[in-house]
Amino acid sequence: MVRFDEGNHVLHELKFQRSTEELLYQLEHDDAIGRIEAARELRPQAGDQTVRLALQRRAQNDSFWAERREAINALASLKSPALRDFYKERFSDKKSGVRVAAARALGELKDSSLAPFFTKQFFADNSYLVQAELLKSLGRCGAVSSIPFLRDASLLSSPRKVLQSSAKAAMDELTKIRP
Repeated sequence: MVRFDEGNHVLHELKFQRSTEELLYQLEHDDAIGRIEAARELRPQAGDQTVRLALQRRAQNDSFWAERREAINALASLKSPALRDFYKERFSDKKSGVRVAAARALGELKDSSLAPFFTKQFFADNSYLVQAELLKSLGRCGAVSSIPFLRDASLLSSPRKVLQSSAKAAMDELTKIRP
């Protein structure tokens, strides 16, 4: 790694090809900004077992919440049902941004059997941003039985009407499945 702007004070962008091994090293040893960058660049290789395991470690153990979120986002590109329980465990994270990423990743699995989990988490979480993503995930998972719950959620108040618009978007998604 070459760091010519310690602390990232100068506006710049420098792109060059790095091997998977170099990116994995950066993911484990760089500062927070560098780890986030490495996770983003590793997204296309997330299917490789070594990369997947490294991203999972970062999603679980990184000291910076944004890196945990970015590692989940990279893993979500796999749309792998094998990561279902891993994403569920991320709901214990203290930072709502990490939980939002986990909700989005689960929704991308498009698994209607997750609907009860989404509903349960909706009531358990105190972040309206996480709740909004859970509503959208209900729509993506195709559980048409969730429409009454989504109707009720569309009546809830939240800043900038985030819950209302998310519930409506989820219902729109479900009506594509069942007109």
